[in-house]
Amino acid sequence: MALPAATVTHMHLCPKVTGNVPHIGGPIVNGSPNVLIGNLPAARIGDTLVCVGPPDKITQGSTGVFINGKGAARLGDGTAHGGKITEGNPTVLIGDSASVPVETTNFNSFKDTLAGALINTRSPGEALGKAGMIQAKKRLGLKTDPRYIDRYHGPDDMAQDNSGILTELESKGCNKNSTAIAKNNEGYKQCSKHKNKSRAKLMSRRKHKKIDEPSNRQGGPYTQDEIDLWKEVKASGGDKRHLSTHTNTDKGLVRVYERDDVGDITEMIDEFILEDFEKLKSAIEETFKNE
Repeated sequence: MALPAATVTHMHLCPKVTGNVPHIGGPIVNGSPNVLIGNLPAARIGDTLVCVGPPDKITQGSTGVFINGKGAARLGDGTAHGGKITEGNPTVLIGDSASVPVETTNFNSFKDTLAGALINTRSPGEALGKAGMIQAKKRLGLKTDPRYIDRYHGPDDMAQDNSGILTELESKGCNKNSTAIAKNNEGYKQCSKHKNKSRAKLMSRRKHKKIDEPSNRQGGPYTQDEIDLWKEVKASGGDKRHLSTHTNTDKGLVRVYERDDVGDITEMIDEFILEDFEKLKSAIEETFKNE
């Protein structure tokens, strides 16, 4: 069935409620950079809509009409919060609607994700959360800083983005769509400038004395490169990019959030189904069952 094409400024209705606050919905706020419909950017799968709290994302679109490689969005197509686009351009009709396809990967990629997910994780949920982070990094072009070492009390990853900006990541796995992150004893959130500054002070002032000392701690002995990385964080006052990845361990849905200096969400920057989710979940659960 052909439906009116959606563009920036077209509204959506959101049925979601956070506490006692209804989300209501709002307009589409980004679209194609080079395809205009009625002089407005055409909306596509993955584009953002205003909503109360975290922004919403378009998750349905045409399977026959693609704009910049993404399904064109139309009146009635769905969003990540369970809402629907309620407006469209009546003069441009686009047919055929389908949900976002679940991607599958090759065997080597599956093995890499599984192997990485099982490093330093202590439960199936934690491992699936880490798998979500691994695949999110690949999608976003993030590469682990070679100086980073995964410590029990540190961030889940420190990476460089495509612009060379240092980026902290925290990975979470939960059996529902949660955005929760932890706080330290000082009340600072994970993914916050203050928590990173506190960690940087600890590493650069105290741990440098233990460089290369034999240790059975997670990650092994402290290294000079590792301390230099944290000195860099300290010099910046903890100011860097902060991302959190949240994997729904029942459904395989992964959401990636950009966070501000205090650890609060500013926007959702990616949403996808974990590649080979059922296969990964089964392999991870089997591994922990046999331990």
